[in-house]
Amino acid sequence: MCGKVKAPRLDTVQAIEKALGLSGTPPLPNEVELNDLYPIPLLGRVVAGVPIESQESLEGYIYISYRPKEEYFALRVSGNPMKGAGIFDRSVVVCHKQESAESGEIVVAMLNGEQTVKRFRTFGQSLFLMPENPDFEPIPVTEKDELIILGKVVEVRIAILQEPATICYRLRAEQGGI
Repeated sequence: MCGKVKAPRLDTVQAIEKALGLSGTPPLPNEVELNDLYPIPLLGRVVAGVPIESQESLEGYIYISYRPKEEYFALRVSGNPMKGAGIFDRSVVVCHKQESAESGEIVVAMLNGEQTVKRFRTFGQSLFLMPENPDFEPIPVTEKDELIILGKVVEVRIAILQEPATICYRLRAEQGGI
């Protein structure tokens, strides 16, 4: 088998999808057309844990395989509070720039001037930024807090090797979030 790689069996792919909480290959949104590679800015780091002061800076560009009709950006993730959603330390999240989110979507948000990536949840009139790791507590958003949604996570790239920019595994987000 040296030098040859067999395609995975369908039941293997289905088991991986089930383990990751995915439901098949999601369709591409209507806003994109398949084409070559297109650059989007990699704007520094975002923490998945306790929000920290924003430190946005252009690190370079990453490439996506679809032509964006709207604005996208990417951030490196620090920490593992979102590991249950497949977002690990040193992952790169690709985000659609938008100012609102539906309950259940994973967002990059600014809470009182500090940036984080979390699942946005509403329960009645209450808002929460939810981690996807039981070792971390939900962050309640009160009327006194200033919450700004910066974008919705639409793709996660996970570094497989020690060097984060070498080989990446891509997960496409479902239209309702990852």
